[in-house]
Amino acid sequence: MSGKLAQKQKDNIGFNSVQLFLLVVLFFAAMNLFNKYYYLVLAAFCVFLLCCNRLKLDESSIFLLFLSFNIAMFSPGAHTSVNTILKSFAFTVCYIFGFNFLNSYNTIKGYKKSEKQLYAIIIIFALGTFVHLLLNLISNFDNTNRNIVDYWLDENISATSQATVSCLSLAMFLAIFFTNQNALIKAICIFALLIVFYYTTIIASRTLIVLFILLVLLCIVFTYKNTKNKVRFAQILFSIAFLVFVFVIIYLLDLFNVQTMLRESNLYKRFFSNDSMGLTEDSRSEKKLKHLSSFGDYFWGGAHLRKDYGYAHDIFLDTYDDAGILAFFSIIIYVVYTVKRLFTCLRDQTISIKLKLMVLCVYVVSYVEFVVEPVLLGLVWFFGCFCFIDGVMSKFLRYKYINNSCFINGDIDEKKH
Repeated sequence: MSGKLAQKQKDNIGFNSVQLFLLVVLFFAAMNLFNKYYYLVLAAFCVFLLCCNRLKLDESSIFLLFLSFNIAMFSPGAHTSVNTILKSFAFTVCYIFGFNFLNSYNTIKGYKKSEKQLYAIIIIFALGTFVHLLLNLISNFDNTNRNIVDYWLDENISATSQATVSCLSLAMFLAIFFTNQNALIKAICIFALLIVFYYTTIIASRTLIVLFILLVLLCIVFTYKNTKNKVRFAQILFSIAFLVFVFVIIYLLDLFNVQTMLRESNLYKRFFSNDSMGLTEDSRSEKKLKHLSSFGDYFWGGAHLRKDYGYAHDIFLDTYDDAGILAFFSIIIYVVYTVKRLFTCLRDQTISIKLKLMVLCVYVVSYVEFVVEPVLLGLVWFFGCFCFIDGVMSKFLRYKYINNSCFINGDIDEKKH
């Protein structure tokens, strides 16, 4: 009995007690507990600083720090309260926090353990946002319009902000569905995705529908290219086709009042009523073009374009308008680094398929959000979650390639440093 227990302890993910405590705090931050995301992240980081021996930075950390300083100096909304000042540096803190969070290993077994840690961290953040989604769903269960009340704020917030709450959980549940062979886990994922879909009918989000279709297609292509067992791939396709068939039958026969519910939903009214906008109509492209046409008028930000045209709904253009040209180039360079890390992960043959797909889904939903929402201005918590995950990813890849000879030559040094 004691031998089995020792083996389980030996094979666990490997978080120490401090890391576990900090992950609990970050879980509460991801669910935006009491609307204190920034305070929770900062508190967790301060505890981490007290426990860690030294803090390391990489190139992305430098550009994010530069971005934060530019926002703090030039953004007109950066000096209104303590909370806005924290927002200016929250995402940078998240990245540096994530970059230093993993344990350092120089063994094959240790490397695999850090891979599990990265996977677990993504799930923790996604589950945190999913709990926030559930709380908002409870608050707006019978809502007949898009004036959504946030559970923690107890006041209306935009439907686009509410849609962002669903992104990480949507990515996580789809990635797990396509890579996990356990029937119970798949059933849980389907149930969770149905909850996300029902939430989408309330907030009438076109972005979530597009993201769902895009992610399903990506998952299918990824699974096909990375699955040697084509029978298993055929089983996955059959499962998807069967689920679609069942849904169509349920809808056509109006079983469980599904058709009635959908036709009376905010989503249907938004796109299919006589006075509604069409599925392809969108003012965001027009706003982006207006911002681009005035690009260069205000090199030091100040939110002048926002006053004239509204948000560009683009992380790059909105950052330029708010904090100027230096912040604009900083965010571009940082995102380029994240894309490089994503492709490095996908090309690596030693990284597990389930982690690759999880990373792909999370990064893709984040990139889509970057170009359809003013993430750095109104959704800093989402960018902070992404930066923490990306920081962990950066350190994970760095450990792997620093100790590359260990994996190539099979030399195993069991001493952890």
